[in-house]
Amino acid sequence: ANMQRTRLVAYVALGEVQPTRSYAKHIPTDWILGENKIWGSLVIDQSRAEWPSFFAERVVAPLWDAGYRTVFLDTLDSYQLVAKTPEARARQEAGMVSVVKGLAARFPGIKLMFNRGFEILPAPHALVEMVAVESLFQGFDAGKRNYIEVAPTDRDWLLGQIQQIRTTYGLPVVSIEYVPSA
Repeated sequence: ANMQRTRLVAYVALGEVQPTRSYAKHIPTDWILGENKIWGSLVIDQSRAEWPSFFAERVVAPLWDAGYRTVFLDTLDSYQLVAKTPEARARQEAGMVSVVKGLAARFPGIKLMFNRGFEILPAPHALVEMVAVESLFQGFDAGKRNYIEVAPTDRDWLLGQIQQIRTTYGLPVVSIEYVPSA
């Protein structure tokens, strides 16, 4: 393998926390908006003023100190499970943008990969290196625990998002597909 093209990427969930994470016990209970029952995780209120610094110091700083320079931000749409009005969604989206801008300020040179995050991408797009999308062709239904072929209407919608990311922001897009090991 060409080591110049190899990079370790740290995975972090921004929108949710698994209760087993070491920092989970330090998250105040009133920062929890609900849960993602399928994954057994808790949805975090992104609009809390203290959240960006908590996320930077408790979640990302240990990874930065360990040498990671690229962070894959996942669960960027989890707020949609609980924020049902346009106002509530706007507050969550603004909070996530604050987190992303805070990471760029706190960790000079950090490279950020978004997993989707289409709703918040316009504001911090200059700070994002690339965008990943899951399940363009093949997906995994976590509730039913089986692999599925993505419906053409869902694929077409996602292709539209990908095209917009590439043309509007000039960012590369990576597709992550889920298939049985066989």
